[in-house]
Amino acid sequence: MNGSSNLKGGGADIILEGPRQAEYEALLVGLDLTLGVSVCRDILATSLWRIGVATDILW
Repeated sequence: MNGSSNLKGGGADIILEGPRQAEYEALLVGLDLTLGVSVCRDILATSLWRIGVATDILW
């Protein structure tokens, strides 16, 4: 077990590497804070689309 699941539900780990790694990490930190206040997954899809990450693999 990698710690991605907990009593509140499941989870997943994503590893993003490349020349824009700092931007990916900043986005994920922001999303973690946003998702912590129950904002819908459309924000995640839109954000990933804006940085060019394929969203079809996430859903």
